[in-house]
Amino acid sequence: MSVKGVLLRSLVLAVFAGLVGFIFNLVRPQGLDLVAAEPYEIYVPCPITTKEAVPARLDELCEDLSCLFVVDARPEAEYQEAHIPGAVSIPYDPIRALDAEQLSALRQVKGAGILVYGDLEINSGKLLADELASAGLRGVRFLQGGFPAWLEAGRSTQSGSQP
Repeated sequence: MSVKGVLLRSLVLAVFAGLVGFIFNLVRPQGLDLVAAEPYEIYVPCPITTKEAVPARLDELCEDLSCLFVVDARPEAEYQEAHIPGAVSIPYDPIRALDAEQLSALRQVKGAGILVYGDLEINSGKLLADELASAGLRGVRFLQGGFPAWLEAGRSTQSGSQP
């Protein structure tokens, strides 16, 4: 059998199957809609993240951030290279949830709240802050513009490991 013959038979079979399906759908009392009544919701909020942290601009915060518990959501290597003075490193990992020990320690924080900052590549500061807010922590904010906004404002940095 030639290629042309195979293609022709395939086309006839596909058209026949489509017609049978269409006719069957017309005859059914509760046939399927051929066109959606309303657009499909492709992008919906993640059901895990139910709360969102509040954004904070740099000019809204106290100058030295001593009133806040500061969390760096960037990878550990970036934290060691440079970070906001006094910040604690809790790298954001979209695959692993925060462990119970970290959440318990953050729940003990007193004061004006928690400020999370990160990078702009994946917006790790906002993502970690949202995760903390969803875990029930109150007063969680994220720094708009992340660490690049801190650097751009000419604020001081520190290098090295955890304080």
